[in-house]
Amino acid sequence: MKVLSISIKLLLTYFTCIQVINSTITLKDDEIIAKIDDFINGLLQCRNVPGLSLGIVRNGKTFLTKGYGVRNIESGEPLTEYTKFNIASITKSFVASTLAKIFQDREDIGFSTPIRDILGQSFYLSDSCRTKSITLKDALSHRTGLPRNDVIRFSTMDKDDLIFRLRYLDFTKDFRDSYMYNNLMYILSAHVIEAIQDNGKSWEEATKDFIFRPLNMTDTTFVTDRSDWDKYATGYGKRSKAENKEIDFEMVNNAYNTSTGPGGIGSNAVDMVKYIKFHLSNGRNENGEEVVKEESFLKIRDPVVPTQPQGNTDLGDGLIVWSAIQYGMGLVRGYNRGYQTILHGGSQGGYLSQVELVPKLKNGVFVSSNANGDTGALHVQATTFINDLLATGAPWLNLSIACESSKSTDNSQKNIRDTLLEDNRQHFSTKRSRFVKQDNQIYTGQYGNFAYGNITIYEENQDLFLSYGPILKYKLEPFPFEHIFFCQGQGIYWNANTVAEFRNIRDNKATEVLTLLEPNSPPVFVRDRLMSEAPAPPEPCELEYFFQDDEKLSNCYFVLLSLSNLPNVTTNISKDLVTKSSTEATTTESATSQNQREMTISPNSTEATTDTGVTGVFSSPSPTSLNSTVTESTDDNVTDSNTVPTESYSTDRTPQSPISISSSTVSESTVTNTELSTESVTTESPSESPIDKKGKKKMLSPDKKEKSRKALLAVVISFVFVAIIAVVVGVIIMKHRKKQYSNLGDDSCVQFTNPLHSNFQDAAAVPTNQSSEEKHAVRFGKYNN
Repeated sequence: MKVLSISIKLLLTYFTCIQVINSTITLKDDEIIAKIDDFINGLLQCRNVPGLSLGIVRNGKTFLTKGYGVRNIESGEPLTEYTKFNIASITKSFVASTLAKIFQDREDIGFSTPIRDILGQSFYLSDSCRTKSITLKDALSHRTGLPRNDVIRFSTMDKDDLIFRLRYLDFTKDFRDSYMYNNLMYILSAHVIEAIQDNGKSWEEATKDFIFRPLNMTDTTFVTDRSDWDKYATGYGKRSKAENKEIDFEMVNNAYNTSTGPGGIGSNAVDMVKYIKFHLSNGRNENGEEVVKEESFLKIRDPVVPTQPQGNTDLGDGLIVWSAIQYGMGLVRGYNRGYQTILHGGSQGGYLSQVELVPKLKNGVFVSSNANGDTGALHVQATTFINDLLATGAPWLNLSIACESSKSTDNSQKNIRDTLLEDNRQHFSTKRSRFVKQDNQIYTGQYGNFAYGNITIYEENQDLFLSYGPILKYKLEPFPFEHIFFCQGQGIYWNANTVAEFRNIRDNKATEVLTLLEPNSPPVFVRDRLMSEAPAPPEPCELEYFFQDDEKLSNCYFVLLSLSNLPNVTTNISKDLVTKSSTEATTTESATSQNQREMTISPNSTEATTDTGVTGVFSSPSPTSLNSTVTESTDDNVTDSNTVPTESYSTDRTPQSPISISSSTVSESTVTNTELSTESVTTESPSESPIDKKGKKKMLSPDKKEKSRKALLAVVISFVFVAIIAVVVGVIIMKHRKKQYSNLGDDSCVQFTNPLHSNFQDAAAVPTNQSSEEKHAVRFGKYNN
């Protein structure tokens, strides 16, 4: 009976495979295109999306580039394959690709080089050990533990000022422990591109030279280039399925005024097909010419950090058919019906984009729509359907499932208000009270935050408004809670919203404002705060990481060996570990230079336009200019000069082993407030036999005997100490890994037994964690913004 059952299963598997193979072979190109047209047009209609641009590569060759719908609702102008879109966060793979090009012929630096070694001693973060150890791999893979803080990009500060202010942003997750998406790290990475080039080119120029021109991407530019704005589709925002409200392109431009690194590239389907081929050929252009060396190029695909299981979709039988589960550097690794995929999405303003590659089949799809908001993950659905169609001829996703899988959400202002407050209740003093209109003068004024700069609260026609940066403006509407306001975006930021709570009311004036500009770590703005009050950043720690980054451990374990605590340990310590160079000591930013940034402001400004105030009070010196003098002005025309030294990257940096056991040298270290000095004491080796050449025993003096005994004891203690450390760290690692796997849940080991493909060795076991009601639901994750 058992043999019969196995035979039936094998026959069913055989005929199923034959059916799939035949369906793939028998579908002609025009039949595939017809299915794609039906799916895309139906998707646009059921989602009420104006238009979509599509580019497809099949078997390494261009299969289709096409536009659907209209580029502008009012004019009705058709959308074509040449219509441009802001591809938003797909730009991140361009940053990583440019770095791969630069690093391919360099041995002195790479993705694992600490950023501080490149940018110099003026680079600081709020965590001393991250200051010393954060690398480009950490920044590009979103494993620094820093929340997004995206609104800071809409301020008036330039790139150098923003990077300087990173030292005032708090981390909310452990270093290298988990995935936390962060656009600011791509501003930092783009800045590194500029710092490591000798020609002084911007990262934009470097990307044009290294990527755009070799790939012949002639229509691909940056959204900050106003000369070709007329080539872009009009973007629309959607609060509901029925709504399409035009979004001013100035909003998109303003998002990348500080830096285009996080998502500032604009392109079309024709050029993006060339970019897909570049990735499918592992760094070559359409003519087969090497653009980036394969060994260097493939590093950006390697998974660095697991993302939270997102977008996992099954057909009701436990088989995962789509997922995005691992982040590399600017690219996500996922699976589509058992095939490994490389993908990334992008969302900004009125644009929603996705690129998804199937390297094994040499297939790839690019889509971009000119509507954002309540679109039901249209971009993911389109790429998933098309890649499955190209691979099997019988995609699991159909139009009916796509249109019903993510129903329209309630994006009414009331629902947004209630959801914002409820989801972030822990941050606010939500003691409900009957609303009593307060005097607006309690709240008006200017408030400062060391990282964000200034916000201004002002009154206009008896209404309160909050302004940040040149054009970001909110209208404040009171909640039924004391001193808490819902902030509704105005003008071109009509779809922005946040919550603000005024705190510490003294002398009929609020002294603080807590805002949800960053929900994971809400910034607090203090009335009339001066930049001179900013604390000095913590000095880089003297901790040495016990494991190298290449071991891909999810957390950092390190050991601090203090010679002051172990004076008799026989070790030879590298000077790089325990001493600071004179250059580092002299270039450390002092509290004096911090105090020199003192500025005054107009505390009761009620002007609607506050560009000068926002710019002046929190303008800070560039951290990358050597001995640069910066003049800052405010409304009161107060000027101030600051000297901020920096250090250029040295190519002579050679890594040394942090600790080596020696039986012949005792290094003792004396720690003072300003320096660490070391001296070496030579002792007789305890292993040397006390026998002279004539075979007679030498008589050792009591002092020598004592020294020999101490040296031997020191060696033994050293080995015991190192062994204890190894055991402790091993236990920590095992517990941490056990915790990681236990977090996956009981359903984490999914066996791919579906016989539709022969390449399930590429499939990843990812958790489903679905209730019985969700078994047939199609769920897509928002991993790409």
